[in-house]
Amino acid sequence: MPVVPGSLAPVSGLGRFVADRTGRVVAATLIGPVLALAPMIGDSAAAAVPMDLTEDCAPADPGNVFDGTPWPQEQTDLRSAWRFAEEGKGVQIAVIDTGFLPQHPQLQDITSAEYPAATFITVGEVQNTSLTPFNDCVGHGTEVTSVIAAQFSDEVEFVGVAPYVDIIPIRVQYNEDIGAKNADIASAIHHAVDVGADIINVSLETTQDNDQLREAVARAGEEGVLIVAAAGNNGSRPAYPARYAGEFPHVISVGAVDRRGVIMGGDANPTSGTSSNTTLVAPGVEVPVATGTGGYAIVNGTSYAAPFVSGVAALVLNVFPDLEPAQVRRRLEITAEHAGYDLPDKRYGWGMVNPVAAVTAVLPEDLDNLNKDVQKFAPKPVAPLPPDDGDPTMRNRALAAAGGACGLAIVAIAVAFVYRRGHARQWKPGLPESPAPDELRTS
Repeated sequence: MPVVPGSLAPVSGLGRFVADRTGRVVAATLIGPVLALAPMIGDSAAAAVPMDLTEDCAPADPGNVFDGTPWPQEQTDLRSAWRFAEEGKGVQIAVIDTGFLPQHPQLQDITSAEYPAATFITVGEVQNTSLTPFNDCVGHGTEVTSVIAAQFSDEVEFVGVAPYVDIIPIRVQYNEDIGAKNADIASAIHHAVDVGADIINVSLETTQDNDQLREAVARAGEEGVLIVAAAGNNGSRPAYPARYAGEFPHVISVGAVDRRGVIMGGDANPTSGTSSNTTLVAPGVEVPVATGTGGYAIVNGTSYAAPFVSGVAALVLNVFPDLEPAQVRRRLEITAEHAGYDLPDKRYGWGMVNPVAAVTAVLPEDLDNLNKDVQKFAPKPVAPLPPDDGDPTMRNRALAAAGGACGLAIVAIAVAFVYRRGHARQWKPGLPESPAPDELRTS
C-alpha cells in the first residue's frame, strides 16, 4: 500500500505474500473449517454493516500449513522465558491496526473480559459504520496480533510471544487502499490510554511529524504507557511514531532482522528503517503469522518485529509489574544481543531483543535495591579496637614475653644437640675411637 504523507499505512515490509518474486512460499491452511466472518456484536448490528465492507472481509483460500517450530520462537528460546513470566498473563496490549479476526483458531480468547465489544471504538474511515475491531478486511491487524498473542495449538507449533496477554484491538483502517489519518492514530492512542492499556503496539508508519500525534504519544508516557512502534520499511526515510523514540524514553522503535541476525535488506542497503531512531531489532523476515483468512502466512517487515518486542515487554511487566515504561525500555536495551558494534547502532539499535535475559537479568539498579535490602537486615559491625594511648607498658611486656619465648627455644635446641653428641660417644671425652681390625691380611 502506498504511504501518503499525513496518512498511515500498515508496515508490511516486503509485503504479506503467499508466493513472492523470490519464490519464497507461504505456508498455510485452515485448521478445520473456515468459520463465517460475522461481527461479534449481535444480529442487529451485523445487519447494519455495509454490504461492501462485509464482502471485503470475506475469507479467502488460506493455502497450506507450515511445518516445524518457527525460527523466531526457536532462536529466542521463548519457552525458557515463559517459565519466569507466565506467558505475559495480566498485561494489556492495545493493537492499533486494521482490527483482527477472532474466529481464527489461535485468536479466539485473547481479548479481556473487562472490555466487552461495546467498549471498543473504531476510528477514522469506519467511524460511522457498524464494523467492530473484531473483523479484519485487510488482514494486517490479525497478523500483527498473532505475533503477540496467538494461543497454543495442537495443530501447529506457531504461538505468540505472550499468549496469555489481553489484547485491546483498535481499528483505524478497513481498506488497503485508504490509509488512516494522523489524527486517527492519535485518537486511537488516547483511547488505548483511557481503557487501561499497559503497552500500545503501532505497526503503522507515516513520514510526517504531527502535533496531534506527538501530543498523544507524550500523554501516553505521562500516564505510564509504553509505545512500541515499527521503524518502517523504507531505509533512510523516517517513520512516525517510531521516530519519537529519540525524544521520548517510553517509545521503542523496532527494526527487522532475519534468522541470521542481519538487518532486513542487508547491511549495505537496509530496508528496515534506519532514520527512525532504532531502539531494538527483532525477527521480521520470513516470520510465520496467523492471517485474516483463518490460515497462516510467511511475512516480512518491521510490522512484525514491533509486536515481537511488544510481547517481550509484556513478559517483562509480568515479572516486574512496577517498572515504568522507560525502565522497561532500558531493561530491553541492556539485555539485548549485539555483535560488538557501537551502541546504539543506526541499523540495529541496542541489538536483538533477548526474551530470556530480559526477564531474568539482574541489572545495576537491581543490585542497588538489593544492597539496600541487605543493609537493612545486616548485623551491626564489630566496634574497632581503641586507639593506642601512648603508654609503653603493655608494649614492653609483650616484647619481654616474646624475647623470653625465643630464649627458651634456643636453650631447648642446645640441650638437644648436646644430648645427641654425648650419647653417641657414650659420654666419654673426645671423639670415639675406631675399632682395631682383627688382622692384616696380604696376598
